[in-house]
Amino acid sequence: MHQPQKGHMEAVMRIIRYLKGTTDQGITFKENKQLEIKGFTNADWGGAKDNRRSTAGYFTMVGGNLVTWRSKKQKVVALSSAEAEFRGIVRGITEVLWLKKLLTEFGFPPTIATEIMCDNKAAIQISENPVQHDRTKHIEIDRNFIKEKIDTGIIKLPFIRSKLQLADVLTKAVPWSHLTTCLSKLGFGNPTTQPEGECDKWEAKLSGFELSTVQPATQRHGLVLDALCGSYGYPDPAYLRSGGVSHKSDVYSFDNGDWTFLSKLVKSHYEKGTLNDIIHPGLLNQMDSQALNVFSEVAYCCLNDQRAQRPSIERVIFALEQALKHQLSRVNSERQVEGISTNYWKLS
Repeated sequence: MHQPQKGHMEAVMRIIRYLKGTTDQGITFKENKQLEIKGFTNADWGGAKDNRRSTAGYFTMVGGNLVTWRSKKQKVVALSSAEAEFRGIVRGITEVLWLKKLLTEFGFPPTIATEIMCDNKAAIQISENPVQHDRTKHIEIDRNFIKEKIDTGIIKLPFIRSKLQLADVLTKAVPWSHLTTCLSKLGFGNPTTQPEGECDKWEAKLSGFELSTVQPATQRHGLVLDALCGSYGYPDPAYLRSGGVSHKSDVYSFDNGDWTFLSKLVKSHYEKGTLNDIIHPGLLNQMDSQALNVFSEVAYCCLNDQRAQRPSIERVIFALEQALKHQLSRVNSERQVEGISTNYWKLS
């Protein structure tokens, strides 16, 4: 950099801001009972504006955990998107072969073909078709290498939709929602953050409800496709049926937590008007009746299986604030009778 310009300084500052803003980010490795290898490969086509070379990248996962990844500009110009994908697939396959050999040396030889996920149908069809194509003569070695690994059962090359292709983030700029979704599936985030709905110390906390806090109000009716995940009973039932989530999914999970059986029991008694029968008498005597009514009504609405019938997170918070006001009003009245200052009960 003999003659640094303003553009270079802006680029450096952007890198520094990124590094400073992601100091708490990392990859979480979870224990699994299998060591299946899976790869995601992708390539853009002529993405480099200066020389029109393509960028290819791959992720490889073992037992559902991310272990290796790479993103690199190809050395030659690709004449088609299929050609760019071919070269990307070859790099992904060589990485998978190395991982298979490594696991075998550790005493865990893979027994099934490894899936290399690709979102280019043309590349998949040419790889599986033994007929020579005029348009792929110049990449015949790559094509035959891929075909050989498919025929011997070492790899499989299934098609995956572009919106589910995790390697997209390695080859091009993607929307923020897609980026965060891919990073979540890859186990990338803050390793010290406790999973949603889990709290060892039984402390009330709100965390992980990204859609309700980040998604703009103008986009709240849209769905964000994601892989099915979460503790049993915690995710939105509509999410489990369709694979799509919205901010109303956060509302359901916020109210339900992991208490699947308990939530069904409460809903049943609420509908029958016998909710008081399952509340401990000592606790019931401390509750304000209006606060209990507001709280139970909003909880019941949050657990509705139909998303459209659930309240927004703003309405939930407003209702909880009203329930709190009713309860504090009763508490303050009782304290005044006992001669204790109400300032003790004011929220800080």
